[in-house]
Amino acid sequence: MLRDRAAWWIFAGTTLHALLDTTYQINERLSYGRRINGWQVLFDELVASWAAGLLYYLLLPVLRRHRFTVHRWRQVLPVQAVLLLGYSAVHTGLMWLGRTPLYPLFGWGQYNYGALPERALMEFSADLIGYVSVLAVLHAVWLYQETREQQLENLLLQLQPHFIFNSLNAISTVVYEDPRRADLMITQLSELLRRTLKATAATVSLAEELETLELYLDMMQTRFEDQLTVELDIGPEARGARVPAFLLQPLVENVIKHGADPVTGQRFVRVEARQREGRLYLAVSDQGPGSSGREDGVGLSNTRRRLEQIYGGAHHFSAGNSADGGFLCRIDLPCAS
Repeated sequence: MLRDRAAWWIFAGTTLHALLDTTYQINERLSYGRRINGWQVLFDELVASWAAGLLYYLLLPVLRRHRFTVHRWRQVLPVQAVLLLGYSAVHTGLMWLGRTPLYPLFGWGQYNYGALPERALMEFSADLIGYVSVLAVLHAVWLYQETREQQLENLLLQLQPHFIFNSLNAISTVVYEDPRRADLMITQLSELLRRTLKATAATVSLAEELETLELYLDMMQTRFEDQLTVELDIGPEARGARVPAFLLQPLVENVIKHGADPVTGQRFVRVEARQREGRLYLAVSDQGPGSSGREDGVGLSNTRRRLEQIYGGAHHFSAGNSADGGFLCRIDLPCAS
């Protein structure tokens, strides 16, 4: 997926470069009153730019492996110098190979590449500028990606101690009145923590996320017994969609913690998921007393920030009182599988 996106960006960038360079070449020659074949110039520039784009695409993994850092730049510099020389040599060869057989077909005669040593030196000076520019852009992109990933990891790490503290607090409320239930909750918490700590992917399938959620719900069911009712309404088409790991648990925890009926103490949790027209729609709701400032809690604010980091403007998240009473969280995400 990422390589496909990179390919499109490289293709678009090199094509734009070819068009801009063509405009420059044509206007530069016209300013001297020279006759010029615009199509021939465009062809030359497209061959040069697309050949460069192909090489950059193939070199991406190597360039990232040998990227410059504060502590490694001395070791990386010779490697990058060798890569630059190899890139320029192959790029020069690809330009000759792309133009020579096609010139006669277009009626432009034989392609004259000039004296090879001088031509190679000329192309190297241009390739040096292009290579350094592309490397600078790539380093900026990689730094942005790593910063974003670190922010997401920090947000997830913020959730885990919050979740553990709340779970231990829930166990402490029953440890004296019903040690058997407390012991079972500790076992269930251990299983949930084992699964959570083993997870390394930033996103999981909705089916996997529901398995994690059900471990948490088992623990809450043990604590509240008949006072907790859970409904899971999951469309089968939605189970393969990718979602951020640990997305639903904070929302459900918020419902269970704040959504109790003030008179009976009954708690109701409903989780819905549907996939339609390339979008994933999630909803978590209760039948409790409603908002009372719950939107600013750790779980909801953390979820809001994680979704913003991952999806930007491509998602929608809302939390507040529902028309039917109770509290409702809605999430609308681009669907990836």
